[in-house]
Amino acid sequence: MLKCYTPFIYWIDTTGLDWQSDEIIHLTITDLFGNVAFSHLFNPAKIKNWDPTQQGFEIHPQDVANQPPLNDYLSTIQKLFDQADTLIGFGNSTFDDWFLQQAGIKLPQVMEVDVQQQLFRKYQLFDYVSSIYKCADYFHYLLNPKTADYTDYPKVVAYCYCQILKNYVN
Repeated sequence: MLKCYTPFIYWIDTTGLDWQSDEIIHLTITDLFGNVAFSHLFNPAKIKNWDPTQQGFEIHPQDVANQPPLNDYLSTIQKLFDQADTLIGFGNSTFDDWFLQQAGIKLPQVMEVDVQQQLFRKYQLFDYVSSIYKCADYFHYLLNPKTADYTDYPKVVAYCYCQILKNYVN
C-alpha cells in the first residue's frame, strides 16, 4: 500500500501557558499550501475560566462552551500527525508539542521545524522573535490581528518557513 506523506503546519491556542495544567482550546492543521486539514475549537475538560487575551484569537469561555472536548478528536488528530513527514510550527518545540503530548497526541519521529527558533537561533535574524506578527512583518506578509482567523496563523508560518528555505538555506 502506498503511503503519502506531507509537511503539516500546526497552531494551537490554550487556556494558559502551563502545559501541565492548562488545556488546548483550538487546533488548526494545514498543509504547506494553506489547505486546512483540521481546524476546531474545544471545550476544555477542567479549566472553565481563563484570560482570553493570552491567545492570538482571544478565545473566550463562551466561545467553546458548546464545543466538544479535544478527546473526541484525538484519533482524527493522531491520524493526521501520523501522515506527516515534517511538522512545522511557531514555538512548537518550546510550547505546542508539550500541550499536544499532554493531551495524548504522540508526535511522530519526523523532521520538526520551529520557525520561531530558526529565525533567532539558527539564522540570527532577531535576538528573539516574540510574535507571529514580527515574523510576518519581517517577510512582508500582511497579517491583520483584527481580521485574522484560525487559518491565517498557520498560513503565515508556512509562508515564513518557505521564505527561510528560499533565502537562508543553501
